Amino acid sequence: MCLNNIYGNMTCACPKGLVPGPKDPKNCVEPVKCDARQFDCSSGTACINSSLRCNGFSDCPDDSDEFDCPKCLPNQFTCYRSPNSLSQM
Repeated sequence: MCLNNIYGNMTCACPKGLVPGPKDPKNCVEPVKCDARQFDCSSGTACINSSLRCNGFSDCPDDSDEFDCPKCLPNQFTCYRSPNSLSQM
């Protein structure tokens, strides 16, 4: 269901168990089911290979694969395009 808010923008919501469609958020769809080797994007509309999570690039349509990524310790640094921390020499 979509309604215009007080600012004239349309806001859409779906009944419990459904999510806004990836191409048309006015249409509600069932969330995708990811397998054990995949990361479930928070939107419920996409799965990505788990190796793409926290790689420095948004691979999910909602960018959720780059949320809550591990941080390095003070004596470590992050390599470009790598979620792994390396110790400084």
